Amino acid sequence: MTVELGLITLPVGMNVFVINSIAPGTNLFGIFRDVMPFVLIDVLRLALLVAFPAIVL
Repeated sequence: MTVELGLITLPVGMNVFVINSIAPGTNLFGIFRDVMPFVLIDVLRLALLVAFPAIVL
């Protein structure tokens, strides 16, 4: 989960750059803006897993 979170956030954002190369009509800032709700949900999910490790199993 942490690696996926790193692949969609700045400064690396490798998955976002791949999306930008597939859809050349979009701008990079717009893609990062649209990905932010998913980033927030992933951070919340990661915090829950750290706080309650028993739910991982």
